[in-house]
Amino acid sequence: MAAAPPTVLVVGGGFAGMAAAVRLAERGIPVLLLEQRARVGGRAYSFHDPGSSDTLDNGQHVLTGACGAALALFRLLGTERLLNIQRRLRIDYLDAAGPGGTLDCPPLPTPFHLLAGLLRLRALRPRDRLAALRVGLALRGAAADRSLDELTVEAWLDRLGQPEAARRLLWRPLALAILNETTERASALPLARTLAESFLGGRRRSVMILPGAGLSRLYEAALPDFLAARGGSVRTGARAVRIETEGGATERVAAVTLADGTRLPASRVIVAVPHQALPPLLPTALAAGEPFRSLSRLGAAPIVSIHLWLDREVTALPFVGLLGTEVQWVFNRKALADDVSGHLLTLVHSAAHAAAARPAAELAAAALEDLRRVLPAARAARVRRSRVVKERHATFAPLPGTDRLRPGPKTAVAGLYLAGDWTATGLPATIESAVRSGNRAADVALDGETGVRT
Repeated sequence: MAAAPPTVLVVGGGFAGMAAAVRLAERGIPVLLLEQRARVGGRAYSFHDPGSSDTLDNGQHVLTGACGAALALFRLLGTERLLNIQRRLRIDYLDAAGPGGTLDCPPLPTPFHLLAGLLRLRALRPRDRLAALRVGLALRGAAADRSLDELTVEAWLDRLGQPEAARRLLWRPLALAILNETTERASALPLARTLAESFLGGRRRSVMILPGAGLSRLYEAALPDFLAARGGSVRTGARAVRIETEGGATERVAAVTLADGTRLPASRVIVAVPHQALPPLLPTALAAGEPFRSLSRLGAAPIVSIHLWLDREVTALPFVGLLGTEVQWVFNRKALADDVSGHLLTLVHSAAHAAAARPAAELAAAALEDLRRVLPAARAARVRRSRVVKERHATFAPLPGTDRLRPGPKTAVAGLYLAGDWTATGLPATIESAVRSGNRAADVALDGETGVRT
């Protein structure tokens, strides 16, 4: 009788870990997914708000049609139906300084849909619209140009001759949402790669996709069932404290030790934890070498989400970008989700380095003032309730020079693999980046390859 394939341990139940576990299970490998919290989801989850009985996301998460790995994951889990998918790309903007605008791309073949959308963007002068097209023309070569990792986004836009109006309306809001970092600080490379994936493929790749329910409903119940049906399982409340290795010249993984003293022997381990959490899990000598000792240089960038329950509807739009305000986006949860009862808006402040240190009441008041500056209907609205969620380590900070610090899935230890949105996916810290990393780590673990990324 043939022996069952060896179980692979996956440490970390965020999107990278979930994707790795699903990939392995799909290929017939019994997998044990370990998560230290009482729930899976990592830094992308929803929770019950007892004051309103509504379900809130810890932060608003947005996909695009280019997020093929994430969409495939939800399809496998049977939850793709919970997504709101635009029929065509449309982004509305409201401007505190004057009239806003709408980027509305008609259903034309790529890249003519984007060309038509830019040419119809009346908030920009004709010459500024034409200048914006230079970014699109530059994307084909830019996505593979690693020298862009040494440039900030602003320096790249300088190189492409982008006028201030195009930066303010288009490139800065998009970069801030994609990178969670300001254009003065962020590397141009991950932005160029993301824009290339979204706008140089089919036009369906550029559409916006938002959860139609609390994010956890996309995976929380479906994941354990998917793994169990294939001989695997999820163990929450299981905090890994040490990854053990053995061997001499050829070091290999031996076990994972949990906080309660449980030792789980394993010949293959995928570690899918935030980059700050990885070095303490490793043997001291291993953590002191590259690439692990440089991981701290990836840093962190926070996101603040302000949830406001109003006494009336102030916009019918599902989401809208804000210009000239502290918060950058407003998401109409009642228009998007089926598990919200009141007039709930979620206002997002990305790259919130200073805002994350401010009191919640102050942030809620400032967000309401921003809303009233751009939405006349909000000026008479009353706030019934507010809640502020601060994710201080929402993403790594994609500063110039960080791309080379991001390791691939292989390590010098046989059987030990890495996954996470911070690894070398080529993308910024997004759900799509996390899922791709998990898939890749699972594939490499199945191949049994070892070696250090060069």
